Amino acid sequence: MQWAAGSAALAFVYYALARVGFVVQSPGINASPFWPPSGVALAALLVFGIRLWPGIAAGALLTNLLTLPLSGSGLLASCAIAAGATLEQVVAWALFSRLTDNRRSFERIKDVYWFVAVAAGSCTVASTIGVPALGWAGIIPTRTLGSAWSTWWLGNVAGMLVLAPPLVCWFQNSTWNYPKARRVELFFLVVINITVAELRFGGWLKSEVLNSLPYVIVICLLWAAFRFGPRETSTLAAFSATIAIVHTWQHLIEIRSGRPPETILAPFIGSSLTANQSMSMLQVFISLVTVTSMVLAAAIAERKRFEEELTAAERRFRTIFEQAAVGVALIETVTGRFVRVNERFCKLLGYTVEEMGRMTFQAMMHPKDRQENLNTMQKVLAGEIREFTAEKRCYRKNGSIVWLNLTVSPMRQPHENHEQHIAVIEEITTRKQTEEALRTAHAKLQQLSREVIRVRDSERQHLARELHDEIGQTLVALRFNLQLLSNSGTSDGQEAARFEDSIEIVDRLLAEVRDLSLSLRPPLLNETGLGPALRSYIKEQGSRSGISINFVSKLDETPIAPDLALALFRIAQEALTNAIRHSGAQLILVSLGRNDNKVELLIEDNGVGIETQPPEESDQRPRLGILGMQERTAALGGMLTVRSMSGRGTVVSVQVPSKQPE
Repeated sequence: MQWAAGSAALAFVYYALARVGFVVQSPGINASPFWPPSGVALAALLVFGIRLWPGIAAGALLTNLLTLPLSGSGLLASCAIAAGATLEQVVAWALFSRLTDNRRSFERIKDVYWFVAVAAGSCTVASTIGVPALGWAGIIPTRTLGSAWSTWWLGNVAGMLVLAPPLVCWFQNSTWNYPKARRVELFFLVVINITVAELRFGGWLKSEVLNSLPYVIVICLLWAAFRFGPRETSTLAAFSATIAIVHTWQHLIEIRSGRPPETILAPFIGSSLTANQSMSMLQVFISLVTVTSMVLAAAIAERKRFEEELTAAERRFRTIFEQAAVGVALIETVTGRFVRVNERFCKLLGYTVEEMGRMTFQAMMHPKDRQENLNTMQKVLAGEIREFTAEKRCYRKNGSIVWLNLTVSPMRQPHENHEQHIAVIEEITTRKQTEEALRTAHAKLQQLSREVIRVRDSERQHLARELHDEIGQTLVALRFNLQLLSNSGTSDGQEAARFEDSIEIVDRLLAEVRDLSLSLRPPLLNETGLGPALRSYIKEQGSRSGISINFVSKLDETPIAPDLALALFRIAQEALTNAIRHSGAQLILVSLGRNDNKVELLIEDNGVGIETQPPEESDQRPRLGILGMQERTAALGGMLTVRSMSGRGTVVSVQVPSKQPE
């Protein structure tokens, strides 16, 4: 299995690097001030995953079994140290993976800070477990536990800070996308970095002034941070650290062999310093230099990434701006001057980009729309509204008028002035022409509808007059003749009965002709007005249907135009007919009044409502009736509202202007 092979390889590498770490082990405390396995192990977990932790445990256990005494206490100490080393890496992996973006490790400042904090915190695990285990086993004296703990902790932290970043960066991005010139520059940078570190820590320069300047290696790291990135910067830091550790340890060996410290001109070497102090100071210096250079490299990488994202966003904006299907313009708010326009904007108005740059938007706008647009812009500048959309007219270059749907929004940031705003336009000339044509057609339809209603009412009036004057008089004459024949005395009993039956038939026919004449044109409407005519009609319908119908009128004394009175009477007539026939109501309320400059007619019932009428009753008659009422209301310039709820009845409301146009 791959994870088993990977764990075995990691165990071997861990053991090999541990042997290197033991080379610089401080005598008497059994701890190394620089522990390479900690950095390599953490890099392995960050790159390949937590499943390689058995390799860390195996490598740490093997290292200590072959180093500590072969005894029971030595075996227990080896197991404790291996457990601490493994737990340290698992904790570091878990925290770093949770707190940072592992896909771009060390390319953000906060990731570097989190890495330093995680390394410092997790390394306390191994030192806190390992040092007491060594003391319990009697391998180190009790008086050295404190220095052993600090050396152990510092060595593990230095190993993580120096080795983990370059390994992770190279595994995550091993490609070389640099041009030839940059590669040559990188080669010389590596050579210079190694040379400076060699001269600085190798003791080659016999100068006390230069001996006090160990931080000159930072120059190369700054070069790498500015010109390349976190990967190259951390790699050069690892090179410098390796050279510094090797030479410093060589100098300490020479001092141990009897060479006077004063003759060695190298940093962190002195007659007053022990070997452990020299190595500890060196690791602190290396760690600080490494962290500083990595923070700088991450900051520069973030800035470059931000600049790239900004450039890409600007490129996308330009593409969207230029290729937008609508006209887009950037306008100077104070002057109205065009700062930038896209091709579509120019095409809609017929100007070139250069011509638009010398013009203002207000100059193109129709005079009737100009002031309104300025007022709305003032509201935007005052913060009363954030943006606005309006339909405006503008002049094309050829003098023609184009209708535009204009949307304006300011380009602003919080607490900044509105120096520029964006205007988006879309041509709606065809739509406006269509709307105008529809309005004209609608007006003609309304006029036609009014004419149809007028003609129909006129025909009804004529028919009512004919029924009353011609047919009614004829029937009265017929009844008179029948009555004379019946009273002549020349008829026998059978013929007299027939005369009486004929007279009754004529009487019924007269009543029906009278009712039909009244329904076609109630005479009270002309004689007494709308209120009394409705009251008489409602009283008659109530007596016929047996339904309680209440009527309230506030317009009995108010004169109403004949056409308006007739239309309202017909609407009330239709609404009452529908309510009586289809609603199943027990109570109907009719009211007539005035609301401002409008006449209001209200018919309300407590029936089943339109939605719940039985299928056999829900024919087209109510719908046609409502349609007729709508036509009459529209012809009067009013509004008809029908509200119906299941089981709660229906309300028909009509509002029409009291003064009708001539």
